[in-house]
Amino acid sequence: MIVATVCGGAEGVWDEYERTEELLDATLGPDDEIVRVACNDAAIEHPDPLHHWCTLHHEKLAKWAQARADAGRTSEPTTWGVVVRKSIDEVQRVWRGGSSGLLCVDVALHRLEADAVILCGVPMDDRRNRFSGKQWGQVTRYWPDWQKAMNELRGPVRSWSGRTRNELGEPTAEWLTDRTYVAERAGSDTASVVR
Repeated sequence: MIVATVCGGAEGVWDEYERTEELLDATLGPDDEIVRVACNDAAIEHPDPLHHWCTLHHEKLAKWAQARADAGRTSEPTTWGVVVRKSIDEVQRVWRGGSSGLLCVDVALHRLEADAVILCGVPMDDRRNRFSGKQWGQVTRYWPDWQKAMNELRGPVRSWSGRTRNELGEPTAEWLTDRTYVAERAGSDTASVVR
C-alpha cells in the first residue's frame, strides 16, 4: 500500500503531521510505502525528507528553495505545478482548481497512485496560515472546487481538521487497514482491494 502524507500551510500542520507519523508507525507494515508531499512554504519546515512539492505559485519556489536550504533541508523533492516553468519538474495538466492542497491530492492519487492520502494542515477553512500568520482569505474561492471533488475523495482521503475532516473523516487505523473502497475508487478497472 502507498500512503501519501500531504502537508499544507494551516496552523497546527506539524501537530497533525506528528499524529500521522504515530498512526502510520502503529499501522503500516514493512511492505507499505510512505510518500511525503507538501505544498507551498510547508516544504521549508517539513521535518522529514520530502519527496514531492506542489504549488500554484511557481514564482515563489526559488525563495522557498533557498529558505529550505538555509534550514538545512537536504532532500530534493520533485516540484509540481500546473504550468510549464523552469522551476517545475512535473506539470499536472489536468487540474480541477481547489488550491495547492487539492493539487497535492490530485498528484498523490493520480500521478503517484497513492492508495490513501492523509491531509495535515489542509482544513480548507479560514484559520491562520502558519507561515504568514494571517487568516487564509481564499477559502471561499477554492472550497467549491473541493466540494465538486468530494465523491472521488471520500474513501481514499482523510483529514485531521476543518471542513476537510468534516467531509472526509479523520484518519484511523481501521481506515488504513480496511481498503475495500480502493476497488470502487473513481470507477477504476485496475484498482484492487488491498488488505
